[in-house]
Amino acid sequence: MRDNEILVRGRLLLCESTRICLSDDTGKMFFYWDTYFPHNLKLGDILELCVYPNRNGRYEVKSHRILVTSRRAYNSGDWNKFHEDGNSFELLKQRSQILANIRTFFKNLEYTEVETPYLNKVRGFDTNIEQFKTSFNSLSENTEYYLATSPELFMKRLLSMGFDRIFQMGRCFRNGEYSRLHRPEFTMVEWYRLYSDFSLIMKEAEALVRMVFINARTGGTLPESLNVVLDCDCWPKITVVEAFKRWACIDLKACLTDDKLYQRLQEINFFSANKSDDWEDLFNKVLMEIIEPELKKLGAVFLVEYPLQMAAMARPCDNDSRFVERAELYINGIELANGYTELNDPVEQRERFVSARLAQERDDKLDEKFLEQLEVGMPPATGIALGVDRLVMLATGSTDLKEVISFEC
Repeated sequence: MRDNEILVRGRLLLCESTRICLSDDTGKMFFYWDTYFPHNLKLGDILELCVYPNRNGRYEVKSHRILVTSRRAYNSGDWNKFHEDGNSFELLKQRSQILANIRTFFKNLEYTEVETPYLNKVRGFDTNIEQFKTSFNSLSENTEYYLATSPELFMKRLLSMGFDRIFQMGRCFRNGEYSRLHRPEFTMVEWYRLYSDFSLIMKEAEALVRMVFINARTGGTLPESLNVVLDCDCWPKITVVEAFKRWACIDLKACLTDDKLYQRLQEINFFSANKSDDWEDLFNKVLMEIIEPELKKLGAVFLVEYPLQMAAMARPCDNDSRFVERAELYINGIELANGYTELNDPVEQRERFVSARLAQERDDKLDEKFLEQLEVGMPPATGIALGVDRLVMLATGSTDLKEVISFEC
């Protein structure tokens, strides 16, 4: 090759007269033949061209080679999704940069990145989450496993072994969840640090989201509505009790049993309540139908201090043990993160696990290895989990998770 000759490769998208267009990861570019292009080329073929710039600034083709022949129309299926139906190709590049920025954020705070198993032998205890079930077959055994809904218990075991600050970014799996904000398989970043409480972890969550949004605003993808969120000096915190009183006219402290909460909902004509609902069902209905639409108006807000029934692994509040140090971050009404000061009392934690099993009428075993580590001693700690797919969706102005993930299962 001469000094001014360049090898280029890409997919053939256009053939007209003496001009062709190739596409690759960087975009599209036009090249020219001094005569008509060869007739053996087809749209979709992947070519290698040897080109050189002429005096007019155009790139002339000196020679070509067909690397791959396209045997099917290229502009359908995956290509159509990533290039024709929207900007999925660019969104995945932006997603990649956001994930890199998240890792840099934790590196700067001296967190250690860890990895924990996706396969668990013990079923989770959360009544609201249905797990995927699979099995491991070998010559010697047939073992049932559950796909991880969260790395929480494994990460807390690492805390008890001496890790001070840890984070994990990986896949989680939850059965039965599918909507524009839910997928059965999703990416979550979860982090924990010792000798802190949920007030500190809220500051870190706010700093992380602000960092992602600032970079998105610089890149021109942040929706106008989120500029208000960035311009707010400090995101507000509202207790669950205050939210229920302000927007639902419910004194939650006086309605911590099924019958009392149901009775109050009847008095305020909340027609979604059913007599067969348990307390948690009633709480969630009010939260979703009344509280969350009001939180949307606030832009970014932390909803804090949940009833004990809603956080089986959180430390009780000092001023009222019926409530716990739990916080959820909402951005424009979308729940983005959930964290709390960790319960590290092994006796109380076992009692809560047993109560959850009884409430679900389940007799499957508890995670004894986790409880054993609590008995060894886990220092005071706090942790939080943040939905990465939702964060990317917000930062890029997308409206559905399908826009910011490569493929759906």
